[in-house]
Formats: sequence, structure tokens, C-alpha cells
Amino acid sequence: SQASRRPATANELATLASTGRTPSELRRRIAHLLGEPMHEPLGLTRGTIIAAAVVLLGMSTFLLTSAETADDESQETAQAEPTFSFGGKVEEVTIGTQDEEPQQWWDAEGQVLASPSFTWEKSGNVSADSMIQRRVAFRVDDLPEDAQVLWTIDVASAFATGRATTSEPRPNSQYFARSFGLSNDARTFNIRIGVATGPWKTAAQMDAASNSSLGSHDLSLTCSGAVLTEQGTMAVISHNDSDHNIRIVAVDKQGNLHDSRTRGQVGAGKITQMTLLFPDQLPDDIDHFEFQTRDYEWVEINDLPLHPKDDDNATNIPARTLQFPEDRAIGAVLSRPAADSGFGFEDDPWDGWQELSLAQGVVSIPAGQHVQLNVSRAASADLTPLADLPPDAIESLSLKETDVTDDGLKHIAHLTGLRFLNLDNTRITDKALAHLKNLHQLQTLYLSAYDVFLEGYGVGDEGMKTIAQLPALENVGLRRTKITDGGLDALAECETLQGLDLDETAVTDAGLVPLLKLPQLRGLTLRFYYGFNDPGITDAALLTLRQMQTLRYLDLHGVPITNDGLQQLAGLTKLKRLSINNTQVTGEGLVHLANMQKLEHLYFYDRIDDETVKNVSRLKGLKNLSCNLEVSDKGVAELSTLPLLEQLSLSSPTVTDASMKLIAGMPGLRTLWFQHCPITDRGLSILRNNSNIEHLMIRGTEATTASLRSLMTLPNLKSLDLSLESTEETPQWEDLRWFSHLERLELSGSTFRSADLTHLQGLTQLGLLSLELDQPIDDAGITSLAPLINLTGLGIYKSHVSDEGLKSLSNMTKLERLNV
Repeated sequence: SQASRRPATANELATLASTGRTPSELRRRIAHLLGEPMHEPLGLTRGTIIAAAVVLLGMSTFLLTSAETADDESQETAQAEPTFSFGGKVEEVTIGTQDEEPQQWWDAEGQVLASPSFTWEKSGNVSADSMIQRRVAFRVDDLPEDAQVLWTIDVASAFATGRATTSEPRPNSQYFARSFGLSNDARTFNIRIGVATGPWKTAAQMDAASNSSLGSHDLSLTCSGAVLTEQGTMAVISHNDSDHNIRIVAVDKQGNLHDSRTRGQVGAGKITQMTLLFPDQLPDDIDHFEFQTRDYEWVEINDLPLHPKDDDNATNIPARTLQFPEDRAIGAVLSRPAADSGFGFEDDPWDGWQELSLAQGVVSIPAGQHVQLNVSRAASADLTPLADLPPDAIESLSLKETDVTDDGLKHIAHLTGLRFLNLDNTRITDKALAHLKNLHQLQTLYLSAYDVFLEGYGVGDEGMKTIAQLPALENVGLRRTKITDGGLDALAECETLQGLDLDETAVTDAGLVPLLKLPQLRGLTLRFYYGFNDPGITDAALLTLRQMQTLRYLDLHGVPITNDGLQQLAGLTKLKRLSINNTQVTGEGLVHLANMQKLEHLYFYDRIDDETVKNVSRLKGLKNLSCNLEVSDKGVAELSTLPLLEQLSLSSPTVTDASMKLIAGMPGLRTLWFQHCPITDRGLSILRNNSNIEHLMIRGTEATTASLRSLMTLPNLKSLDLSLESTEETPQWEDLRWFSHLERLELSGSTFRSADLTHLQGLTQLGLLSLELDQPIDDAGITSLAPLINLTGLGIYKSHVSDEGLKSLSNMTKLERLNV
């Protein structure tokens, strides 16, 4: 068979040699071509791997010639072709938004697609406001029948299952799909796809008659032996092999192989435990078990775009230079990729900016970048340097909390490329807004006067006539300005307006009526804070708001609305976010929200008990609930019916271990807080192997350090906040060493001591560590923290640390915040 494969193998190896792949990648591909695993000795280089393949196949001249003559173009082509040696290909990589409206899809080049070639069937969501949330799907063609596919998303920090289907499936093809989340500063992502196929290799044999264990430098196994059950013979096997496709087979006394059925699989750290069933075999029939593996053949698809290409040719912005005064800096210049840059209502104007330079002298801007200029307060009194900038020099300008004057804004009147302008907390009046009339691309304008209002500053109704004429305006911030109902009448002429912030203004119920003319209004904020002034908004305003069917975000914090008033909003069934904090609405009034099945975020700081929680449990789209939950186990049972709920904070003495099974079964739960609940170690053990929970707080419960053995099995736990005030004589904090995947750890209370810090030395992924302990940390304790070199924040709130002890932190080069 090898002889028949040699011509094709020779061509494939020549291609591999020219790609510049890593030794590991070459080794895996060559091994597949040879039909057997090939182990890579230490120090093996790309060249020696190629030479080894030459010896094996007797084609040294052809292979070396191909390797030596490969040029850059062939390298790029090979990287771009996600093809496997068995002929399979990765096709149609498609990226999409998660739950944004409207849904968008684009291809691997960032080109927007009218619709994908598949139907997305949502089965899970990633949710965190601090993340970019995306979906990805791709198809692998020409898969062998015995193929097993494994794939990963590089640098993704959250995952949820997804499913892509098609009405016209291709033979030997399969779609793979997933939702995922990345940090907001990410611009691209990589996927790595592995396919295992072909013959199996026996890596180890295990005794079927009794418990056994074996280990080498790279493989460790434990086996329970064969155990008779009602369904057949069962075996439990633990291993540390995460690099291969694995199967466990039973070999009977005649030498026949019997494959297993997996009944369950759990993981903790690098260890995987498999529960296997052999339904047709009795324990006495089995001679031994074999641990068999196949190598994955991997391809990588890199630099996939997290955003579609800008239809306005934003990515084609050429490199440019900006000239500022040579003798002084007037602020800071920041940039971010134009392809990922948005300035409208649904966009985050703060995200992704990186400081490029001080605004002094000549500043070079790379191609494809948007520019933001943050003017310093010292420079704001004289903005004449801005008059020399080209009209399209910058897209974003911040004069927030500076001393800019009405007259000073004339120097930005020509900057017609501006899309974002921040004039918050400046001492300007309506006269200043006349200088903005030619900013025809401006999408977001912040004019709030939250601090200077008491000095008599803030724009008013006359200025609204000017900004209403801006043809691209989507988002306006007017908190604590002088705007009245007359100003809203003028703003209602701005048909592009989508977001409006009217916090703590003098608008009244009647003033909201003209806003009904805004065809795209999606967000309206009418917050009032205690002690500022009396709100002019009452229940009567809700008769107007109920007609705004385009609303998705509504904030009525501090507005004196009642349960009867809230009833008027029952028809706003497309609301996604609602804040009714500090109103006169009670838990009983929440019954009027029952039809808001798309509501994801509810802010209601009043009391919710076992009876009124039923009104919340009807909101099946709810993800985040911010309220004062005073429920018992009965109330938790109601909350457990919310399939998408991501955050649950419980602080009631009537929430017990009886609720834990329901809590563990909540499929969307990511953040779980227990404060002053009588939860015990036994209750927490029910959370074992829960793959959903990412953030966990346990304070003031009856749990002891024994619970760490359960919590260490949470594979996706990133943040842990512990205060175990138990009376156990010898707390066993050493199990903290198994939490190596944690990114944030907060410890408080009396049972953790300075000497226990040695158990944290292996937690090298920690970015934040907070120690608010009753017992002070000493020099020996703080020295134990030296291996935590990835810390960006460290808080030690009681210590006897000396200067000498602090020296042990000198290798923490990423540390940004230190509190000792």
C-alpha cells in the first residue's frame, strides 16, 4: 500500500516542505501520509524532519529540490489553502454577529453576505457586555466515514454551542458551528481544525481484572477494571492525553476487539475521566483494555475578521501625517482600525483606541486607521492649531471637561470628517453649536453639563434647532442641560436620531409627544437622581412611550412611575433593556412585563420575594437581573426556569442546599453569588464539572475548604471570590493549587493565613489577586507570590510587609495597580 501511495506522497511532502510550517505541523502531516504515528525527538528541526521523510520514502532529490526552490508566493498559497492530506477541505468559513439587530454575516475576507448557505439553529449564547460576541460556522468536505473532528478558536475566552444546518446536505460533508466571545480589543481570531482518521495505534494496555495505573513521561492512566452493571460491563478510565483522538477497546480472550460506548466524560485541569460501557461483554470475557490513539492532522485559518469590511471604504484610508505645534503638545492622538470602528448609537465610541503619540509636531498615521484627538484642558483655550488640520484629518474629537469657549469651536467647523464629538461638561452655550452645522458625517454628539450646570452653563432649546439639521446624527447626550419641551420639538425633526439621553432635564410628560415622529428611536434615557430636582416625568409619559415601538433600551431610573403606569408599557415587546430602579413600582407590578419576551436586562432594585419572583420567571429571554432577591428555595425554583439567565445573586438565609441541583441545571448561568446563605460543602459538590459557571462568589456560607475539591472541577471558572468563615480546625487550603486556570481570585476572612499563600504559586494565569484577610500578610507570604508574573492588579489589605518583602514583586512587569 505504501508503494501505491508514493507518487501522491512525494507531491504532498514537497508541498509541505515549501510551506514553512513548524516541525510539529510537518511531523503530523508526514505521519498521516505514512499511515502511522511518527514521534518527534527533542531538538528535531524542520530540516531533519524533511530528511527523515526522505529516507523513509527514498525521494531525497525531489524533496530537497522542492524545499529549496519554494518562494514566498507558494508559502502564502499553502497557508491560505485549508486542505487535508486525505483530500478534505475546509470550506465556507462564515462569521456573524450573535444577537444584534439586524443579524449580519460575512466571509473570511470580511465581505458582507446577504445570507449564509446554512440555517443557524441557536443552542447557546455567549454573553458578557465586556466581550465581542460572535458566531462562526464552516464546512469540511470529503470527510472519511471514520473521521473525528476537533477544532478550537484561538484566544477566545467564552464559548457556547451552535448548530448550522442546510436543506441540501452534501455527501461526506459536515458543518461545525460555535458562538464565542473575545476581549473588546481583539480584531481578528484564528481557528485550528484537526481531523483524525485511519488506523488506530495501541498506546497502552490496562488490566481488566482489577484496578491498575501506569505512567510514563507523557502518558498517565488509571483504570477501575471491569465492573458488571445492569447494562453490561463498565470501566472508568482517567488519562492526561489531550493531544490525540482516543478510544478504549476491550480485547476478549480470543483476541477480538470490542469498542466502547461513552457514558460520560468530565475533566479537571489536564485530567479527563471517561465512563465507558461494553454492553455485549461480561467482565470474565475480557482479557484486557487497550488505550488507542490516532494523531490529528491540523490546519489553521488565521486572521479571520471579527467585523465586516466597512462599506464606506474605511479600510482603504491611506497613510497620512498630521501637523501640530512644534513647541507644545495640545493633547494626545489615538488610533484604531477603521474596519472595526463605529461611531453610531449601537457602537462603543471608547473601545479599541490605542495611544499613538502626543499631539505635537508631525504625527504619522498608518493606513487603514481612524484617528481620535483628545485635547488637553491647558490647550483648549486656544484651538487655532486645529484650524490647520485637513477636513478629513480626524474622525473623533474629545474636548470633554476642557475650557473650550463658544468662539473656540469655530476652529473645528471645517473638520467635516468628524463622526464623534465629545463636549461633555464644557462651558459652551447654544451659540457654539452654530459652528457644527457643516459636520455632515457627525453621528454622536455629547453635550451633557452634569458638573457645570450649577454654574449656569449647558445648551438649551435654541441649540437643538441647529443639531437637528445634522444629516447623519444618531446619538445625542443632553444630561443636565437646559433643554425643555421646546427643544424636544426641534429635535423631533432629526429623523436619523436613534439614541437620546435626557437625564435630569426639565422635559415633561407633554414634551415627549413630538418624539413619536422619530422613526428610528431605539434608546431613551430619562434618569433622575435623588436631590437634584423634581422629575417632570410621571405615569402620564408612559402613554406616549407605549407608542414608541422601535424602542429597545429604556431607562426610567428615579422617575416616580407606579404599577399602574408600568402597565402602559406592556406592549413594548421588543425592549431588550429596562431600568425601573428607585421608582414606585413594586414586585407585584412586574406582572405587566410578561409579554416582554425579548427583555434581556432588567434593573429593579426593589424587593422580590417568592411570590413576586413568579412575575420575573415569565421573562424567558432574561439574561441579567439586577434586583434585591429575598427568596427561598421556592423562589430559586422559579428562577431556574429562565433558560438564558446568566447572573444569579442569592443572599437569603432560606436558600439552602436543596436549591443546588436546580441552580446547577441552569444552562445559561455564568455568574453565581452566594452571600449569607446556609450552603454547605455537600450543596457545592452538586456544581462539580459544571462547564457554564465562570464567576463564583461564596461568602458567609457554611462551606469549608473541603468544597475546593468540588470547585476545582469547574473547567471554565475564571473568577473566584471566597470568604470561608467555618470553624474547621485545620483548613485545607492546599487544594487551591489546582485552580491554575483562574484569572481573578479574591480571598477574605479569618481562616486563610500568610503561610497559605504558597498554595497560589501555580496560579500563573491570575491577572488580579485581592487578599482582604483578618491575619496580616508577612514578608514570607508576599515572597510566595513572586511566580504570579501575569498579575495586573494586587491588593493586600492587611500586612506586615517590609521594603525587603516588596522586592519580591519586582518581576511582576505587568502590574498596573498595587495596594498594600
